[in-house]
Amino acid sequence: MDSNRDAGKTKGSALLSRILVGAVGIPFLVFMVLKGELFLLVLVDLIIVLGLWEFYRMLEVKGICPFRSLGIGGGLLLSWQLYFKTGVGNEVIITFILLVIMVAELARRRQRNSILHIAVTILGIFYVGWLSSHFILLRELPRLVGVDYSAGGWYLLAIFIITWICDTGAYGVGRAFGRHPLLLRVSPKKTVEGAIGGLVSALLAGLLLGGVFLKDFLPLRHFVIIAIIVGTIGQIGDLVESLLKRDVQIKDTSRLLPGHGGVLDRFDSLLFIVPVTYWYLKILVF
Repeated sequence: MDSNRDAGKTKGSALLSRILVGAVGIPFLVFMVLKGELFLLVLVDLIIVLGLWEFYRMLEVKGICPFRSLGIGGGLLLSWQLYFKTGVGNEVIITFILLVIMVAELARRRQRNSILHIAVTILGIFYVGWLSSHFILLRELPRLVGVDYSAGGWYLLAIFIITWICDTGAYGVGRAFGRHPLLLRVSPKKTVEGAIGGLVSALLAGLLLGGVFLKDFLPLRHFVIIAIIVGTIGQIGDLVESLLKRDVQIKDTSRLLPGHGGVLDRFDSLLFIVPVTYWYLKILVF
């Protein structure tokens, strides 16, 4: 009986933590996204710093020693280049990052697993730094195509909303009706039914946003396609992070956000969704 009472207290505490983090985090996120400019850059750089710290810490569990400071610096450099448009091409920045990291390995006293140290450092830069930098590209897209700057904030916020609803739908339907594993070797708890529930929830959210609340920013058909991107690509992004965590045998990338896990746990889907949506809008819409 005591164990049941303790378990109930633990669940109640976790739920309270989730609510408190959401109550603080969601308004902060909405404000930074809608303000854009340097506010968004600060948000993206927070994701890069905290996300790369979690990523490299996660890989250290396997005995790999990435260059944590160089990796975080490289990720920040990519975001600054995209925002400030210094005139130095991305290829120059990427070349510089690659050379610095490979040369840095020469300075290690113990030359063991050098390829792994270099490879995971670079992987982190591109996985967290490069992909999350697309938040900036999407937010700044209106300036590139000559539409109202505020539209970029609503594009990005719409993606966040559809993603949250997709995750909620996938979790709820999976809990209630999940019977068939989606990808058992990667994530035993994810089911086909849950994935379908997430996709349907995303589509409903896209229809509601595009047909009612944000109909002045994009035609409805584009919101439907964005919802499909969220409901498919987003769930693939979630599975990729589950694959990485399963490899190092951890549940959450960190305990930074009580009740939610780490930054990567919260943004894993968005790291896939935002780049795909940006390139869809840039190439096929504008």
